[in-house]
Amino acid sequence: FHDDLELAEYVAVSDHKVNELELEIDRDCTEILLRRQPAAGDLRLVLSVSRTTIDLERIGDEVKKVGRIATKLIADDMPETHYLGIVTVGHRGARMLRGALDAFARTDSGAAVGIVTEGRKIDNDSDAVMRQLITLMMEDPRCISRALEVVMAMRSLQRVSDHANNICENLIYLVEGRDVRHRSIYDDAP
Repeated sequence: FHDDLELAEYVAVSDHKVNELELEIDRDCTEILLRRQPAAGDLRLVLSVSRTTIDLERIGDEVKKVGRIATKLIADDMPETHYLGIVTVGHRGARMLRGALDAFARTDSGAAVGIVTEGRKIDNDSDAVMRQLITLMMEDPRCISRALEVVMAMRSLQRVSDHANNICENLIYLVEGRDVRHRSIYDDAP
């Protein structure tokens, strides 16, 4: 975090661009639906893009929260040992999101399955960080408020990976026509 104060501040104030893009893409999708009345694969494409856009906007909201928390932690000069695990989760989540977007751009539903598996690793890493933070708070109650900030950032990073998972589900729907939301991606696999 300490090397990224400028980035954290930028992220904390710039999600309005993502919000504007979401509205623009939503208008475009609505116009396509109204004017062209797509069917089958084309309809799945419009729906998948629309759903993915919503997930990307929500990712922007979560990243904004992380940016604000990071700015606060840097200002408090919190020791790196108190939040080092969250950096690993953040990097893994960023890789997961990049992979999901790359797979979506290439319409590679096979890659989506591997990316969803990565989300489970993020959950495991997050659990380990939470245990460390609980231990830290028990050992030094003075750091409870800062540790809770890290917990909130961790939850936001978990949500980012959840939204990356949703993008993979949208991709599977686009390519295979299977709606795998709210169930395993392996159910009814072709």
